[in-house]
Amino acid sequence: MTRKKMASTKLAVVELPSPSREWSFLLRKDIAGLNLFKRLILTLQKTGLEKFLILSRNLPEHERCKAENDLKNDNRFKSQLHWLDKHDGLDGEGWNKIEPLAGNTGFLLLRGNIVTSWEVIKDFLTSAEQSDLSGQEEIARLSLSNGNSPDIYLVPSSRIKTLEEFFENRVIQNSME
Repeated sequence: MTRKKMASTKLAVVELPSPSREWSFLLRKDIAGLNLFKRLILTLQKTGLEKFLILSRNLPEHERCKAENDLKNDNRFKSQLHWLDKHDGLDGEGWNKIEPLAGNTGFLLLRGNIVTSWEVIKDFLTSAEQSDLSGQEEIARLSLSNGNSPDIYLVPSSRIKTLEEFFENRVIQNSME
């Protein structure tokens, strides 16, 4: 029996830290001409991802608009951008927005404070999509080498409710490396 391979992932769900944390550094501080948020999104786009859902918690409206406009006005950004700001987790409205974006291809899930290269992400996506994990509907996890960075996950669309755990706890239990 041949296992069905996971289709090519097109959505990245990026969770920003809460306002009491480092979100202002991610959105405001330019390093080599780009803030870290914009650098991450452009890096992810380079891997072939075409849709981005940003999850934030209590981010001031003017900060969200500024970050969104900055990205959309950059001629290098060619993807879809969706933003969901929640106070107490994901509700029915949030799920109604997320599920169609994920489709049947699953999604990449990560925190917005990661700095990595497009090659690392592309290799992870390729490896996870071609592995036996995709046929088992398991969540694949990439732990970055330094051990201090948050993990990156590839989540099958059937496990979309995992976002709630990630949004609340910043980690997903029972994922496969």
